[in-house]
Amino acid sequence: MNDQPQPVVSVCMSAYNTEEFVAAAIESVLGQSLVDVEVVVLDNASSDGTWERIQAVSDPRVRSIRVERNLGASGGRAFAIEHARGVWVAVLDSDDWMDANRLERLVKLGDAEGADIVADDVHLIDDGAAVPWGTLFTSRVDQPVPRTIDATAFVASDRWLQPGLRLGLTKPLFRRSFLVQHPTLRPDPRLTVVHDFWWVLECLLAGASMVLTPEAGYYYRAREGQLVTSGVELITLEQQIDMVTRTLARPEVRADPHLRAALEESRQGWERANAYMGFLGALRAHHVGDAARIARSHPRVLVTLARNLPSWLRRRLARDRFASHMTRRF
Repeated sequence: MNDQPQPVVSVCMSAYNTEEFVAAAIESVLGQSLVDVEVVVLDNASSDGTWERIQAVSDPRVRSIRVERNLGASGGRAFAIEHARGVWVAVLDSDDWMDANRLERLVKLGDAEGADIVADDVHLIDDGAAVPWGTLFTSRVDQPVPRTIDATAFVASDRWLQPGLRLGLTKPLFRRSFLVQHPTLRPDPRLTVVHDFWWVLECLLAGASMVLTPEAGYYYRAREGQLVTSGVELITLEQQIDMVTRTLARPEVRADPHLRAALEESRQGWERANAYMGFLGALRAHHVGDAARIARSHPRVLVTLARNLPSWLRRRLARDRFASHMTRRF
């Protein structure tokens, strides 16, 4: 029997080949103004020095686990969550970090509201940059951040190329007693990069209450090689379409017209996204006939292309200028 006092927050982390970042991620938890925390960090079968970096952090609040077979991003996170002991459960990617007051602020909000889930805004920072270029909420939409979120509002916040807070990209805190009462509600190991969205939505469908704060306390580092930046768009879109379709078939969803409408709109958006990515892939491969067939079946891909063309040209021009500069330099 474990006679250690229960921490207020368990921060769960699944680390895979992040030797350059994992120690800083852990230290951002250990340096919190809320000192009654633990870090449950899983080395998810890394092949670099990640395990050694974890072991080098000397603090009794760190509980490290190592597995020999990679469990995937969602499977690794679910594994770590099962070892959490805190009143609250937080998640932290092993190449991200959080500001020093974040956990104290979110716990106070969650306790004051009696919430099961509490989320905040996310700083967006490019790898190697000194400061974030924006935040998740402010970069997506100019609108007030609501205090409470239900399943319908959560789905509506995350539609392809539509204004919204993209709440599926937040890193919430979960009241562990709610997770204990619902032991099947964990990140889905079948999903590649959309497991956070569906995990939160499943909790909301099971009756969880969710509150938001517009303050940003989580730092998301965008770097090359991550799943979200490494060309898995079509896999992600297919997973989204499949999950939306299966969720729409559930009786409790069919009985809620507002939620059903939000999910139907979401599915249509992901299907348009799937067609658009297929169209771009055909163009890049110089398969003009295939691109033309997709455009005939999904004429809105041309509208999307026209909307995105100015920003694409700006990026291309910047790349060309950089290449020209490097050529002259060397």
